[in-house]
Amino acid sequence: MKLKKEYMVLAVIVVALLLYILFKSPDKTHYRLPEVGKIVTNDISKLVIVRPTGALTLERQGDKWRIQPQGYPADQNLVDRMLKTVGDFELSTLVSESKNYTQFDLTEDKKISLEVFGGEKSLRKLDIGKTASTYQHTFVRLEGDHRVYQAKGNIRQPLDTDIDRLRDKTVATIERDYVTGISLKIGEETLTVKKREEPAPPPYAGTEDSVMSEPGPVWATEDGLVAKENIINGIINTLANLRCSEYIEGKNKEDFTGPMLSITVESTSTVTLEIFDKRDDNKYPAISSQSDYPFLLAEGVVNRIKKTPDELLVKAGEED
Repeated sequence: MKLKKEYMVLAVIVVALLLYILFKSPDKTHYRLPEVGKIVTNDISKLVIVRPTGALTLERQGDKWRIQPQGYPADQNLVDRMLKTVGDFELSTLVSESKNYTQFDLTEDKKISLEVFGGEKSLRKLDIGKTASTYQHTFVRLEGDHRVYQAKGNIRQPLDTDIDRLRDKTVATIERDYVTGISLKIGEETLTVKKREEPAPPPYAGTEDSVMSEPGPVWATEDGLVAKENIINGIINTLANLRCSEYIEGKNKEDFTGPMLSITVESTSTVTLEIFDKRDDNKYPAISSQSDYPFLLAEGVVNRIKKTPDELLVKAGEED
């Protein structure tokens, strides 16, 4: 009887093992990923990003974003990448339950913490670690959850930034097709040129297939001195979407006086740019009527603007 019971127990164990092997799939996921849900980017009003080197807050104001508490305008392209990253956020796999975060760069000295707000409501809060070796996933932790997950995509890179990189570096914009005048002052010399339309020249005489030339713009002073069109166009193109290399911290526009170069461009709006003596690092301090902050321009940019009357005007016998 005892032997019979042992056989029955053994049979039950064997059946249980067979059932386990039968229904167990090596690829089957035996857990459920948290429901994170989608965030509509238009609902996002604020992003708070904390990196080991510091924190920054991005806040929507109308259709623009500003870095707070400084109030600096943010680069819209970089903000759009951040918003897309938040909107596309999706978990793919549970990676670890061990609470050992070092290998995932989810420790205090490595992680990036992100909190997303819609109005005053917190929509999402998570820690972001390193990107997987394939750059197709990123290790993350959700608020209140000790486990480590993989999120789809490289979500760290768009958020791993600082205030200087995130600031909008655009310091002047002009509608190049509507520029009507340029005034350039270097030291005590001032040169002002205005745009006028040149009448079309007559067709060449004696040719049957002569074609009338289109009238073209001419840049000239009040005295009729003609400016070189290629140099004028170079100045306009440089100022059409002028970006600085960096902003000057701890200084106000009022701290800069006596520019070595001043240029005013008349277009749909008037823009004035003042450039000061070059620093030892070959960068030029400057201020713009379209920016609230002093900034630095690279030497190459200034060289495209800094033109003396002798360089700008067409000399006798010289073609434009």
